[in-house]
Amino acid sequence: MSDRPPYSGATNDDGPPTDRRHADRVSVEGYEFRTDTLICPVVDLSIGGLRIGLPADAPALAAGDCLEGELIGGIAKPIALTAQVVWVDADAGQAGCTFPTLGRAIAGDLLEILL
Repeated sequence: MSDRPPYSGATNDDGPPTDRRHADRVSVEGYEFRTDTLICPVVDLSIGGLRIGLPADAPALAAGDCLEGELIGGIAKPIALTAQVVWVDADAGQAGCTFPTLGRAIAGDLLEILL
């Protein structure tokens, strides 16, 4: 558990999905998703998206927001990604995102991390 106060930005009523997963998730440590305004730890990752932790000072996010950034960490090279917010759980300080477009090269880079 983190000592930081919970994320207080925007949210939606859906919360984390439990039954609409299209790809297996892998818990990862040491990875971050970075945009111009956010540095978020990656909680888990799949070929279809990622779950990120939201810092206490993160700008408000809402379902439908698009985030342009890079997945950084481990021995993998940084991967430029577009992630679309699907849900925000303000109490947990987390957001779930999908990759709306994923080129073949990027999919291969993600598979290297996931396997």
